[in-house]
Amino acid sequence: ASAARRIVEALPYLWAEVDYAMENEMAVSLDDLLSRRTHILWEDRDNGLEIAPQVAAQMAARLSWDRARVEKELRAYQEQVSLAKKFK
Repeated sequence: ASAARRIVEALPYLWAEVDYAMENEMAVSLDDLLSRRTHILWEDRDNGLEIAPQVAAQMAARLSWDRARVEKELRAYQEQVSLAKKFK
């Protein structure tokens, strides 16, 4: 994804922020990135579930995650979305 493109079209967060969060804010989990470094979990219509695999892939490339780690991150994020929906 181009660094200047929005992660989710309707929200202000850019793909460059994914790398920035990993490099400068020590974001090391998908949940951390989508819920705290950006607020996509709370602000996106589908809580970021549609974009999560692409964000995880970008994180995997930078953090050397294998497929098992990517799947673990996606499962953990889905669990956080389920919890968040209980409080909306």
